[in-house]
Amino acid sequence: MNSLAVAAIRNWLLTSNVQIPEGPQKGGVAGWLDEKGYPAFVYAEATGYYLTGMAFMLAVSRTDENAVLNHAYRALAWLDRCCREGKIPLTRCYLSPHNHDWKNQVRFAFDLVMILRGVAAVRGLVAEEPRRRVQEALIGSLVPFREPGGSLSPFLPSNSAPAALVPARWSTTPGPYQLKIAASLLLPLKCEIPPELRDACEKIQSKWCRPLHSGGLTGEWHADLYFIEGLVLLGLHHRDSRAWALARESYQALMNRCEGSAPSLNAVALPEPAVRSDVIAQLLRAGCILRSYGYLGESVWAQRLNCLAQLLQHFITEEGAVSFGRMDLEGPTHWNAWCALFAYQALCFHEVVSGRGKLEKRWIQLLI
Repeated sequence: MNSLAVAAIRNWLLTSNVQIPEGPQKGGVAGWLDEKGYPAFVYAEATGYYLTGMAFMLAVSRTDENAVLNHAYRALAWLDRCCREGKIPLTRCYLSPHNHDWKNQVRFAFDLVMILRGVAAVRGLVAEEPRRRVQEALIGSLVPFREPGGSLSPFLPSNSAPAALVPARWSTTPGPYQLKIAASLLLPLKCEIPPELRDACEKIQSKWCRPLHSGGLTGEWHADLYFIEGLVLLGLHHRDSRAWALARESYQALMNRCEGSAPSLNAVALPEPAVRSDVIAQLLRAGCILRSYGYLGESVWAQRLNCLAQLLQHFITEEGAVSFGRMDLEGPTHWNAWCALFAYQALCFHEVVSGRGKLEKRWIQLLI
């Protein structure tokens, strides 16, 4: 089943309207498509994920190489247009007027770093001059996030809009999820970052890469898995046994919140806040990486990863679109861009690990 779903999701990512096909926002990637297949807005963070996803597609298979390269070029071209004269894209670029989204009143450090990851990932796959322009604009935009004597602020008010009344959410509050920011900037992104950014990231690493009892998990599944992903990246690149151990401990603590232990779907009966395709894909990705590198060796983990892969299938249509939430619930269904990218990578990982193979380091470097 994994192979069929992988091929379908790949096709959807390359042929649907998830990448805007024409008009002023051509090349940008939508946050999601509605039930009729229409996008409401271009999501800058998802565009960064998409670039990383295109690089990952080529690392996994050279099938449809020209098409994948073309999609990567179009996404980069959209970012290049947005970043003219040192500017950066809005968090969400709506395709129709009169959308007043508080997220466009601020800039998010996490989003900018995920875009930067994508831009770095396609080095050598797209024209270098525009790629470097975008990279430099993004790095420059991150410098003001550094707090005096501290790490990085999660957000800053936009230069083009007054400060908003920003709601208290995990994405607007400093937390362990920022470890994915730190890992991304400290690791070989094939670009140099200023010393002040490196210092801020080292402070984030020092604060959160420590025993779990100090509060590494917050109860926000999506954010907690970003934390684990940061640990995995640090463990992989720095050969940091402490980071690997903490990633395993944190992952096991998350999975222990699931009900049941039998080798069935009930083995990973997720609490309601985690019943989302992006979270399930993140759980599957992280578990596959840990198992591949010898940190979840017991047979029960193979069963649990199989269950996660089966659960994820319930969010995927035959055409390869991936819904954010359960498709059997009332209300509109969103065919989500980042959920599709996460699911594609997670099922690729699982196909290798379930066949007793080992994930290549370069694949994990392209963690979406």
